[in-house]
Amino acid sequence: MAPPHLTLSPELLAKAFPFHFAFSRNREIVQAGDIFGRICPEPLVGKLIEQHFQINRPKILIDFDVISKQSRALFI
Repeated sequence: MAPPHLTLSPELLAKAFPFHFAFSRNREIVQAGDIFGRICPEPLVGKLIEQHFQINRPKILIDFDVISKQSRALFI
């Protein structure tokens, strides 16, 4: 978990990174940037990440704890 002084509010995160999504421990998408609203035919919020995304590299499980340990990885 990042220290509180290194995090952004959901509003600032959305402004700084319009092409993002955030998900909860149970893999439910809780926030999606404005770009996704323009390019996705259906809303992402409330859906599971594996319903819309696939992790190709690195080859890891779609699991919150596994992904959170990849702090130097960039997921696109």
